[in-house]
Amino acid sequence: MTTMNTSCPLLNKPKKIFGYQINKEYIPRSAVYGVLVEQGKLVCVRPQHGFLLLPGGGVEAGETLPQALIREFQEECGYRIQPVRALGQCMQYFDSTSTDLSYACTMHFYECKLVQVDNHGEHDVVKVALSDGKALLHQGHQWAVQGYLLQLQNHS
Repeated sequence: MTTMNTSCPLLNKPKKIFGYQINKEYIPRSAVYGVLVEQGKLVCVRPQHGFLLLPGGGVEAGETLPQALIREFQEECGYRIQPVRALGQCMQYFDSTSTDLSYACTMHFYECKLVQVDNHGEHDVVKVALSDGKALLHQGHQWAVQGYLLQLQNHS
């Protein structure tokens, strides 16, 4: 197993919270998403609802965060990836676009590197300029991409 670099400014900050918790029942959910840059572009997915998301999703029972991320990239994109380092985590309250459920989702983010493209995944893969990360549906995803960009600027 590869050791991941965990040095990232987002990891040292308190958990950021996005969305509003209003008077309704929220289902707790743990999810993991990847920031993958390919040829200078941010790899995103566009599910059937049409919004842009970072590849990733729910962590299944018995999975580690990296295992879930590897599985999600394979399912959604047809990509084999390697999580390189943890970028941070946040909480996002949101209503699902595909069900009538509301989630209190702890989102974990990792920088990833592409190992191989195997086939087509379940969703359309869309590559956008890193500066277009603000086009992502979830504020938590936008925050993770902004943190990744800040780190790139600090190391250049």
